[in-house]
Amino acid sequence: MFVLSALLIGCGEEPTERIEETQFDNLPPYSAVIDLEPATPYTNDDLEAIIVASSTDPNDDAVTVEYYWYKNDELQADLTEASIGADLTEVGETWTVEVIANDGTLQSAASTRSVTIRNSPPSVEAYLQWIDGNGDLVADLDSPGTDSNLADFTGYHLQVVASGSDIDTTDEITFSYAWTLNGEDSSIEEDTLEESAMDRGQEWIVSVTATDGLVDSSLELSFSFYNA
Repeated sequence: MFVLSALLIGCGEEPTERIEETQFDNLPPYSAVIDLEPATPYTNDDLEAIIVASSTDPNDDAVTVEYYWYKNDELQADLTEASIGADLTEVGETWTVEVIANDGTLQSAASTRSVTIRNSPPSVEAYLQWIDGNGDLVADLDSPGTDSNLADFTGYHLQVVASGSDIDTTDEITFSYAWTLNGEDSSIEEDTLEESAMDRGQEWIVSVTATDGLVDSSLELSFSFYNA
């Protein structure tokens, strides 16, 4: 640090020394501007710290950036990169990234961002199949489509076969069903449409919903019967 020393002498006064600071040898770098993406992460999302505006140094020194990751306020000392994998996160955890710029001697103030891991929605798949009165699959009958001939399916019931998966392995998936007839609620909530409910000229839609207790995923299957 360069300083300027001066002796000040007034009338009848003892000499006094005044020290003025004129220049500093080194100043810390400025903090980087950062973001943490995604802003709404699920358990199948990687987390990445994004440098929105880089750190600069008032002395034009070379600057390096250091990353510190915290899980529920606990430092994860082995995580030092700009991103972390989804396999490290779980539902409900709060993750914070702290970015500090360093000019080799001094550090900037920390820039921080935090997110909370949300529950991932389950996936759902479904198809229709014909079953007989005993609930056994009728293998030689295709599922109905647009303008199917109801006479081809006499004596059989129509069943939804649903399956799903969830990246949150501890979640249990359950399914629900809602049938609509010609655009109106049919009040049928089972996975099977009985033969007695089917008639020519009908348009059916069944909505299949998979839930893990927190988040739902749905799809629709539609078909109709030809009216000669």
